[in-house]
Amino acid sequence: MLDAAPELPSSDLQSMIATLNSYESMFGPYHLQTLALAVQLARILWSVGEVQTAQRLAERSVKYLARGGDQVNSLRMSALTTLRDSLLEQGGTEKAIAVQREIVAWAVGQDGADAPAEKAELARMLLSATPRVAVA
Repeated sequence: MLDAAPELPSSDLQSMIATLNSYESMFGPYHLQTLALAVQLARILWSVGEVQTAQRLAERSVKYLARGGDQVNSLRMSALTTLRDSLLEQGGTEKAIAVQREIVAWAVGQDGADAPAEKAELARMLLSATPRVAVA
Protein backbone atom coordinates (compact mmCIF):
# COMPACT_ATOMS: atom_id res chain seq x y z
CA MET A 1 0.00 0.00 0.00
CA LEU A 2 1.01 3.60 -0.49
CA ASP A 3 2.59 5.61 2.23
CA ALA A 4 0.34 8.50 3.06
CA ALA A 5 1.40 11.78 1.54
CA PRO A 6 1.97 14.65 3.94
CA GLU A 7 -1.05 16.80 4.72
CA LEU A 8 -1.19 19.90 2.56
CA PRO A 9 -3.03 23.09 3.31
CA SER A 10 -6.04 23.58 1.04
CA SER A 11 -4.34 26.50 -0.70
CA ASP A 12 -1.34 24.31 -1.60
CA LEU A 13 -3.65 21.65 -3.01
CA GLN A 14 -5.49 24.26 -5.08
CA SER A 15 -2.13 25.57 -6.27
CA MET A 16 -1.07 22.08 -7.39
CA ILE A 17 -4.33 21.65 -9.29
CA ALA A 18 -3.82 25.02 -10.99
CA THR A 19 -0.25 24.05 -11.87
CA LEU A 20 -1.46 20.77 -13.35
CA ASN A 21 -3.99 22.65 -15.49
CA SER A 22 -1.23 25.03 -16.57
CA TYR A 23 1.08 22.13 -17.49
CA GLU A 24 -1.68 20.51 -19.52
CA SER A 25 -2.13 23.76 -21.44
CA MET A 26 1.59 24.43 -21.92
CA PHE A 27 3.02 20.95 -22.44
CA GLY A 28 -0.04 18.84 -23.20
CA PRO A 29 -1.62 15.97 -21.28
CA TYR A 30 0.95 13.37 -22.40
CA HIS A 31 4.09 15.28 -21.42
CA LEU A 32 6.21 13.59 -18.76
CA GLN A 33 6.22 16.67 -16.52
CA THR A 34 2.43 16.89 -16.68
CA LEU A 35 2.05 13.19 -15.92
CA ALA A 36 4.55 13.26 -13.05
CA LEU A 37 2.59 16.06 -11.39
CA ALA A 38 -0.70 14.26 -12.05
CA VAL A 39 0.57 11.10 -10.33
CA GLN A 40 1.87 13.11 -7.36
CA LEU A 41 -1.42 14.98 -7.10
CA ALA A 42 -3.41 11.72 -7.27
CA ARG A 43 -1.40 10.35 -4.34
CA ILE A 44 -2.00 13.49 -2.30
CA LEU A 45 -5.70 13.57 -3.13
CA TRP A 46 -6.00 9.93 -2.08
CA SER A 47 -4.21 10.62 1.21
CA VAL A 48 -6.57 13.48 2.10
CA GLY A 49 -9.69 11.44 1.37
CA GLU A 50 -10.49 12.67 -2.13
CA VAL A 51 -10.57 9.05 -3.28
CA GLN A 52 -12.80 9.34 -6.34
CA THR A 53 -10.90 12.32 -7.73
CA ALA A 54 -7.61 10.54 -7.05
CA GLN A 55 -8.91 7.43 -8.77
CA ARG A 56 -9.95 9.34 -11.91
CA LEU A 57 -6.61 11.14 -12.07
CA ALA A 58 -4.67 7.90 -11.52
CA GLU A 59 -6.71 6.08 -14.20
CA ARG A 60 -6.01 8.84 -16.69
CA SER A 61 -2.32 8.88 -15.79
CA VAL A 62 -2.02 5.10 -16.17
CA LYS A 63 -3.67 5.30 -19.59
CA TYR A 64 -1.43 8.12 -20.81
CA LEU A 65 1.74 6.59 -19.34
CA ALA A 66 1.06 3.32 -21.20
CA ARG A 67 2.07 5.21 -24.34
CA GLY A 68 5.42 6.28 -22.90
CA GLY A 69 7.49 3.11 -23.11
CA ASP A 70 10.20 1.99 -20.72
CA GLN A 71 11.33 5.46 -19.59
CA VAL A 72 8.05 6.07 -17.71
CA ASN A 73 7.52 2.63 -16.16
CA SER A 74 8.28 3.63 -12.57
CA LEU A 75 5.96 6.64 -12.82
CA ARG A 76 3.25 4.40 -14.30
CA MET A 77 3.71 1.93 -11.44
CA SER A 78 3.22 4.75 -8.96
CA ALA A 79 -0.01 5.68 -10.75
CA LEU A 80 -1.11 2.02 -10.74
CA THR A 81 -0.40 1.74 -7.03
CA THR A 82 -2.48 4.84 -6.33
CA LEU A 83 -5.27 3.48 -8.51
CA ARG A 84 -5.16 0.10 -6.73
CA ASP A 85 -5.36 1.70 -3.31
CA SER A 86 -8.21 4.02 -4.25
CA LEU A 87 -10.14 1.11 -5.77
CA LEU A 88 -9.64 -0.95 -2.61
CA GLU A 89 -10.82 1.92 -0.45
CA GLN A 90 -14.00 2.22 -2.52
CA GLY A 91 -14.72 -1.50 -2.46
CA GLY A 92 -13.64 -2.17 -6.05
CA THR A 93 -11.73 -5.30 -5.09
CA GLU A 94 -11.99 -7.05 -8.46
CA LYS A 95 -10.68 -4.02 -10.34
CA ALA A 96 -7.94 -3.55 -7.73
CA ILE A 97 -6.88 -7.18 -8.20
CA ALA A 98 -6.65 -6.63 -11.97
CA VAL A 99 -4.45 -3.58 -11.35
CA GLN A 100 -2.30 -5.56 -8.90
CA ARG A 101 -1.82 -8.28 -11.54
CA GLU A 102 -0.46 -5.64 -13.89
CA ILE A 103 1.90 -4.44 -11.15
CA VAL A 104 3.09 -8.03 -10.59
CA ALA A 105 3.66 -8.56 -14.32
CA TRP A 106 5.76 -5.41 -14.45
CA ALA A 107 7.75 -6.34 -11.34
CA VAL A 108 8.50 -9.82 -12.70
CA GLY A 109 9.62 -8.29 -16.02
CA GLN A 110 12.01 -5.90 -14.30
CA ASP A 111 14.98 -6.88 -12.17
CA GLY A 112 12.61 -8.90 -10.00
CA ALA A 113 13.54 -7.23 -6.69
CA ASP A 114 9.96 -6.05 -6.09
CA ALA A 115 8.30 -9.17 -7.52
CA PRO A 116 8.03 -11.20 -4.27
CA ALA A 117 6.42 -8.33 -2.36
CA GLU A 118 4.00 -7.57 -5.20
CA LYS A 119 3.10 -11.26 -5.54
CA ALA A 120 2.48 -11.44 -1.79
CA GLU A 121 0.21 -8.40 -2.01
CA LEU A 122 -1.72 -10.04 -4.86
CA ALA A 123 -2.10 -13.24 -2.83
CA ARG A 124 -3.32 -11.23 0.17
CA MET A 125 -5.85 -9.43 -2.00
CA LEU A 126 -7.08 -12.66 -3.58
CA LEU A 127 -7.46 -14.34 -0.20
CA SER A 128 -9.35 -11.41 1.27
CA ALA A 129 -11.67 -11.34 -1.74
CA THR A 130 -12.52 -15.02 -1.52
CA PRO A 131 -15.84 -15.53 0.26
CA ARG A 132 -15.42 -17.32 3.55
CA VAL A 133 -17.28 -20.60 3.95
CA ALA A 134 -18.49 -21.31 7.46
CA VAL A 135 -17.44 -24.66 8.83
CA ALA A 136 -20.11 -26.33 10.93
